[in-house]
Amino acid sequence: MPKRIRIACLLVPTILYAQVAGPGLKPGLWEVRVVRQIVDGRDISAQLSQASRQMQQAMENMTPEQRARMAGMLEQHGARWAASGASEICITPAMAKRETPIISKEGRCRSSQVARNGNRMSFAFVCKDHEMTTTGTGSAEITSERVTTRTDATTESATGEKHTVQVESEMKYVKADCGDVKPPAEDR
Repeated sequence: MPKRIRIACLLVPTILYAQVAGPGLKPGLWEVRVVRQIVDGRDISAQLSQASRQMQQAMENMTPEQRARMAGMLEQHGARWAASGASEICITPAMAKRETPIISKEGRCRSSQVARNGNRMSFAFVCKDHEMTTTGTGSAEITSERVTTRTDATTESATGEKHTVQVESEMKYVKADCGDVKPPAEDR
């Protein structure tokens, strides 16, 4: 996988959580899908879709123990890989009522400049993760059963390598029962 796609893949989980913004969301199971992703001006959406399909195939060929380890890693981030290729996350009632975006785990990201106008929210964020600093802005359109988000970010590695990333994503409400999908660790 080319380095720029690896960087984008590292950034996607951070940006996906940027869209989990209340209030007004229904608590329960939600499906999260990246609709479009551009890295350094190049649309890599098709490559990420292909990588997602390859990941699904690889998981099907894993031993039960390997699948369990992979599922455990996703679960640490409050997500599960759905059969559709999207991620599934559990939104708790407390998360659904929040006035600010939920951007990351373990305090690696902070949101600021949050503004809300009706069902639209805009925000800025700074993340420090995996020896990388990411700064960006985002906007979300929020209804009780759907959230569409666009984020524009710049990443800089500890070595000074910079990349620009734009992500458009969508969350859809699935059902009230999260089943075996656990909420992010800080919301349990």
